[in-house]
Amino acid sequence: MQQLPLDLLSLPEPRFENFLIGPNAEVIQNLRDWLSHQGNAKVFWLWGEAGSGKTHLLKASLAGYPTLKAFDNLEHIEKAQLHSLFIDLIEQDREQHFLVTSIVPPKQIRLREDVLSRLQTGLIYEVKPLSDDQKALALCDYAQVNGLKVSDELIAYLLRHYPRDIRALLKTAQELDRYSLMRKKLPTVPLLKEMLAVPA
Repeated sequence: MQQLPLDLLSLPEPRFENFLIGPNAEVIQNLRDWLSHQGNAKVFWLWGEAGSGKTHLLKASLAGYPTLKAFDNLEHIEKAQLHSLFIDLIEQDREQHFLVTSIVPPKQIRLREDVLSRLQTGLIYEVKPLSDDQKALALCDYAQVNGLKVSDELIAYLLRHYPRDIRALLKTAQELDRYSLMRKKLPTVPLLKEMLAVPA
């Protein structure tokens, strides 16, 4: 079996224009307003479950505002980074802004109190995941735009058995499309199992 590694398959660079908004229209608008400095808050904190799109929004923000200081996944921040963040937070540079993300809400995260209290003075928003119906629609739209062959049965199977992260789902669909061309077969659930060496 010849399997194409997922990391060899490309997806568009994270941008606001290609973020699947779903139930997060207000979050996106407030984030973009904040990035344009239409407020006094130095910190914007995004939290939400894995795969909800926090990292996409962080990278999209950095693409447009490279001077922004960003810290992804505060739960796993290293001591040196945490100390650097604290020093930056206590400085009186009004032009410096911070975008941070976490899986859990601020009240549940374990951080140094002096850092946490300063981060909580900013704006805090939950990034909500897409529903399964929204993910299925996104897969269909992406497949149509990129000429991928993805059936409703295949989409349903992917949503039941694979990570719900939409980018991971899109990459799996890409990989299956290329594998099906190589095998000269239609992309089906049995072919997906073959590609990933899953017992029938």
